Amino acid sequence: MRQIVATRETPITRPDELPPSSEETPLFEPAGRFGLVSTLDCLEETFAELSNSFTTLHQNFQGIKQVHESLNDFNKSFSGFLYGIKMNAHCIEFSEAPTKETFTSFIQKREAVLLKENKSTPIATPVRRIKTPTPVSRIRTPAQPPPPKKKKINKALVIKVFISRVYAVW
Repeated sequence: MRQIVATRETPITRPDELPPSSEETPLFEPAGRFGLVSTLDCLEETFAELSNSFTTLHQNFQGIKQVHESLNDFNKSFSGFLYGIKMNAHCIEFSEAPTKETFTSFIQKREAVLLKENKSTPIATPVRRIKTPTPVSRIRTPAQPPPPKKKKINKALVIKVFISRVYAVW
């Protein structure tokens, strides 16, 4: 009987326990035992479903992106509209515009200030009265010179002169 020395690289085996030759050992199990189903085939449906779900998710995100862009455009347009309404209301319904009451109160305050100034300052010179005031119709304002007349341009003549200058250069 042969003695086999065991080392770390080779396990202890006996000649009668050696595996059969590669011709006799099949590389995969016969189809009759497990059928045509392998381990990854059972995951194929799951991965297809996952792929469909990711496609749907991507489409939903694209829809959300379009909604976001539309809302952003609407917000810009609507804020411009509101600003226009506010400016229109500010110009038309000018709440700080002077009213008749403000004019009358201004005139009263001005007269009160003038009376106060007149009372505090003594008059040193006598008041002269003008017997015949100059009527408004006699007051003449200097006549404004008439605006300069605009020269009429004959377009056809201008074009002819331009063309003749161009040909003169050639």
